[in-house]
Amino acid sequence: MALLEAAPPTRRDRLDIARGALDAHLHPAEPSLVPGLTAVLGGGLWVLGAAPIAALPTPPDWPGYLIDSLPLALIAVVALTIAVAGTWLREDGRGGVLGRRLGRVGLALAVVGHLAWASTLVAALVGLGYGAPVAIASTVAGLGTVLVGLALAAAGDWPIAGLVTVAPILLLVPPWVAPSSAAWFAFGAIWIAIGLLELFERSRVVGPLHWT
Repeated sequence: MALLEAAPPTRRDRLDIARGALDAHLHPAEPSLVPGLTAVLGGGLWVLGAAPIAALPTPPDWPGYLIDSLPLALIAVVALTIAVAGTWLREDGRGGVLGRRLGRVGLALAVVGHLAWASTLVAALVGLGYGAPVAIASTVAGLGTVLVGLALAAAGDWPIAGLVTVAPILLLVPPWVAPSSAAWFAFGAIWIAIGLLELFERSRVVGPLHWT
């Protein structure tokens, strides 16, 4: 208090304090459970959403899924928004200038794309139709996620870098190449694997009985 009274913090000092507080939240001493749990949740919901599609005698028309699967897809997209952001934190400057730039651009595209994707799914649920807007939003989200994966690759964060890069590409596979249900299953399974890997890494650092 005496130091603050003698030399009150300037605007630049306050900005540095805010940056330090933000960095402490983004890079906690103990890895968070949230990225891993949201990855498992999002991936699991995609797998559940694929089940009724796989049960159909013929694949549904474009964009390849059913209105009944949209609620699961909506929650999954929200969960994966958090999962992608948490996965981006793994880069932590280890990928050099290229990795940082790829990660920042990728995170921005991924968050904007996922939020737009969730909005189009909400619109579809209330009867405003779905199709091209959903496809465009999911493609932007996927592109951002791929860039995050490449940033992790630049940081040498394998195998998660490879899994994050490959997962969104699966949703771009045309239905005449592979059934949409197969793409959904594979996409969900990969995100489950990413989440389990992150949770396993955290358990090694913090311990299985100290989950905060």
